[in-house]
Amino acid sequence: MARLSSILTLAVFYLSSLGEATTAPAPGGISLPPGTGPHDVGTVELQLTDYSRPNPFATDPSSAGPRSFMIQLFYPAKNAHQYPLVAYMGPATAAFYEQSLDLPPGIISLIHPTSHLGAPIKSHAPAHLILFSPGYGTARHAYTTFAEDLASHGYLVATIDHPYDAGIVEFPDGTFILGDPTTDLNDTSTFAKFLDVRIQDSIFALSRLHGNLTKSIPGVHASLRIRQTGMFGHSFGGATTAGAMYLDSRIRGGINMDGRLGGAVVQCGLSAPFLLMGTPVHNLTTDSTWAGLWAGLTAWKRALVLDGTMHLAYSDFPVVAALLGVFTDEAFQASFGTIDGARANLVMRVYVRAFFGFVLRREGDALFAGPDVAYPEVLFQS
Repeated sequence: MARLSSILTLAVFYLSSLGEATTAPAPGGISLPPGTGPHDVGTVELQLTDYSRPNPFATDPSSAGPRSFMIQLFYPAKNAHQYPLVAYMGPATAAFYEQSLDLPPGIISLIHPTSHLGAPIKSHAPAHLILFSPGYGTARHAYTTFAEDLASHGYLVATIDHPYDAGIVEFPDGTFILGDPTTDLNDTSTFAKFLDVRIQDSIFALSRLHGNLTKSIPGVHASLRIRQTGMFGHSFGGATTAGAMYLDSRIRGGINMDGRLGGAVVQCGLSAPFLLMGTPVHNLTTDSTWAGLWAGLTAWKRALVLDGTMHLAYSDFPVVAALLGVFTDEAFQASFGTIDGARANLVMRVYVRAFFGFVLRREGDALFAGPDVAYPEVLFQS
């Protein structure tokens, strides 16, 4: 397998390519594709602190203390249009990418999600919860379309930022933590350390959400009861998903979106439904960690390839690039593949939603029976 490079490197290429623009973005900005479900979407950002774990990346007294990280909740909302649209990134996060990559100031603020900050939740019924872990070096914000789409179909979605791993993680008090872009995940011990921290972040967030954390959602007066939980992740987030499932049986099914796997789960397998989604160059036949896990998956399993894609297609980036209209065809294809960005995003959302409908809501798995004429880009490996 080719040397594993961080998703941050690819994100840098994506953002720096904005400098190769042939046309300027519209002054009014762009809106991300709205959710395909019947519900408007609300969102809140929360800082979680695990006092049982010291900061594993502390290097001096200023960074000592308990492990603290950010999550963002997305949920079906009522009266959503009475509340402002959430910013795509916080001010420090946006400034970090704009300044470090020499982008025009304010260009990130042109991107508008469709969820409303602080809107009250629509229902107090038991919630189906879905956790999301991003790619290494990348903030949770780069996968907003997936979270908003699931929430528009009635799910409670929690996206996680992993400090010292993401390029930057911004906290509510305005402080932030920078990642180290020189970290080499090809080093076995480094891979294991970062993966373990991510898994523990995910399990802690899950436990808090099963506890009283949902009382932080506007309109919730008593904690929501979590009915069932699923999880998915991109790249290193896919490895996080498999690892968290291995340790926590509350996670009833998971998706790895084009991530190399690692840890005990590769040898020991899983007894819950698991979906592998890859690209023509990275899939069940090219990644030995996928093949290792595949042999130990004793429940429902599928391995899919989205034709015409590359690794970073599993994010908001291609859709944002297409909407801004600032990418040359050559630069777009080098980062995301030959597939249309909006089409890739739509197809991915359809299959992610269908998987969780099957696993969490018992809606059936007809879409996974084999190739579908409506989605010819999706190739079945097994």
